[in-house]
Amino acid sequence: CLKLNYNFNILYKSKYTKSQFRVSPEKRINNIKNSFSLKNLSTLEKTKNIILFDDIITTGATLNEITNLFNKNGYFNIYYLTLSSV
Repeated sequence: CLKLNYNFNILYKSKYTKSQFRVSPEKRINNIKNSFSLKNLSTLEKTKNIILFDDIITTGATLNEITNLFNKNGYFNIYYLTLSSV
């Protein structure tokens, strides 16, 4: 039996950034840098799997930034689910 726990209150956008749409791949990395934060980490066990949902993936800059943030805080079981890729 698979048990899923949902917690949508851990990752949040802490800094306004320009839309990634029509931004060059090189500029996407700098545009999204340090724009996310984590909160309520005490509710998430470090051994649990984390699934990140994104509507579209192009260069992967957003998912890489978020993954690095989780990794810096000791979370390493990160998976992605996207609806579309370019």
